[in-house]
Amino acid sequence: NFFELAAIGMWTDKSVRLLRLDTLEEVHKENLGGETIPRSLLFSALESIPYLLVGLGDGLLYSFSINLLKLREDESTGEKMDTTGEVSENPPWLLNRKKMSLGTKPISLSNFKAKNSVNNVFAASDRPTVIYSNAKKLMLSNVNLRDVTVMAPFNSEYFPNCLALASEDD
Repeated sequence: NFFELAAIGMWTDKSVRLLRLDTLEEVHKENLGGETIPRSLLFSALESIPYLLVGLGDGLLYSFSINLLKLREDESTGEKMDTTGEVSENPPWLLNRKKMSLGTKPISLSNFKAKNSVNNVFAASDRPTVIYSNAKKLMLSNVNLRDVTVMAPFNSEYFPNCLALASEDD
């Protein structure tokens, strides 16, 4: 599962690297290009599809689906194979790269669960956004607040299934 991976945003070459947690071996490098560094990286499973979300310092968001099924080791030979059974030298880990503009300031990404225990992602920025999945597609929903810098989910007797939002001015 994707919890066996670490994602690292590199400021020097504006890339994202995926590492195996047990060995810290780099298994994938994704060049983002552009002039802005990755500021927030988040693994999230939305409708059982694993994603890597990357928030940049200029309000851009990259989304990738994680191809965990593509790579498996054939126990008998130790060769890397794709899901078709063909031997593959370097099957891709990240698929379906998409770039979206959520605002103009750095994005901070956080997972939270909705009332129905469905995973969602909150993107705090100058134009905060909730990211969710519907019919296996990523959807964006604007939040009617400005300049949210951090979000934290909380649950209490009097405030069940709530989100605490804060800005630098609060």
